[in-house]
Amino acid sequence: MQGPQDDAYNFSYEQLLAVLQTNVAAPALLAALFLPLLEKGTKKTIVNVSSGMGSLTQDHGSMMSMYCVSKAALNMLVRLSFRFLYETASHLVDSRRISK
Repeated sequence: MQGPQDDAYNFSYEQLLAVLQTNVAAPALLAALFLPLLEKGTKKTIVNVSSGMGSLTQDHGSMMSMYCVSKAALNMLVRLSFRFLYETASHLVDSRRISK
C-alpha cells in the first residue's frame, strides 16, 4: 500500500498506521498464521515483496516517506525472519534480488 505524497514530518498519523499495517504487520501476521503449514510442507517458501524505496542507502527524496518507512520495516522483518526461520523455511525470497 502506498500512502499519499508526504514528507518526513508532514503526514497523517492514521495514514501512517494504515500503511504500516498493510506493508509490515500484515506480512508478519500472515507468516505467523501459515507457519504451522510451512513446517509441514515440502517446499518451504515465504515471499515478501519489498521495494528499493525501503533502502537505507539510497535517497529517494522527501516524498512518500510513509511508504519508504514501511518498506524499510518490511526489509528488516525479512532479515529477522530469515534468522528465525532458517531451520523451517528452505526459501526466503528477497524480491529486490530477483532479476527480470
